[in-house]
Amino acid sequence: MMSIVLGLCSLLLGSWGVYYWFGNFISLLKGLLPISFVCAGIIAILAGISSLRK
Repeated sequence: MMSIVLGLCSLLLGSWGVYYWFGNFISLLKGLLPISFVCAGIIAILAGISSLRK
């Protein structure tokens, strides 16, 4: 029960933060997406290399 209450509080605070600081949130996404794509690409390459070795 406590985890549900804490989860709801976190959801409400996070939603309020995204609404209040929407411009900063978009800037954060603009910075995180390319880094995420690079990391995902590296993981995909390493997974492909490891599957070739088997």
